[in-house]
Amino acid sequence: MADTKSMVDEILKRVLMRIDGADLSKITGATGNASCASSPVSSPTTNQLQTSMITEHVGSTTTGDTIGLVIANVDSQVLEAMKLTKSYRSIGILGSRTGAGPQIMAADEAVKATNTEIVSIELARDMKGGAGSGSLIIFGGDDVSDVRRSVEVALRELERTFGEVYMNEAGHVEVQYTARAGEALVTAFGTPEGKAFGLIVGPSSYWCSYGRYSS
Repeated sequence: MADTKSMVDEILKRVLMRIDGADLSKITGATGNASCASSPVSSPTTNQLQTSMITEHVGSTTTGDTIGLVIANVDSQVLEAMKLTKSYRSIGILGSRTGAGPQIMAADEAVKATNTEIVSIELARDMKGGAGSGSLIIFGGDDVSDVRRSVEVALRELERTFGEVYMNEAGHVEVQYTARAGEALVTAFGTPEGKAFGLIVGPSSYWCSYGRYSS
């Protein structure tokens, strides 16, 4: 239980860091004119905002040290501070310490199966002494049930996508494939949407089937 709480705290820390340096402790409500001076609006602290926004811990798995969260009613000021091009009523969070490709592939299946979108994908560079950099994937949607479902699907898909990671004394190799690339793959790799896509990952490089190479 203590490990799950520490993982939740760490993911929340990463999400708040995503708010591009915004100081949440200084966010204030709308103030009125001089006539309202006798009843000032108090400024919520960072901890208060965290508490009010957290709705649900969807689940966690030792596979990739991955945890899923849902924030049902995201404060508009937080969305504005995140500089999003689109406003979402709810967001889902899939955070991990190891892996990256499996989580991205799982998130791709999740958005294809639900009425949600990928808000952002970041690589955490944690690794925990293993393969992959870790990742922070944020889903967005208007219906909290859709967002929750996307996180559930992603967590479930991890069992399959991590099954394509092979490790030995020399390192690791990952082989992933999908017949139809979705929004997560477009966001992470610039994959042509709707096209078949393959990914081969080694210790320090990856090769995508449509010809992109990076090291």
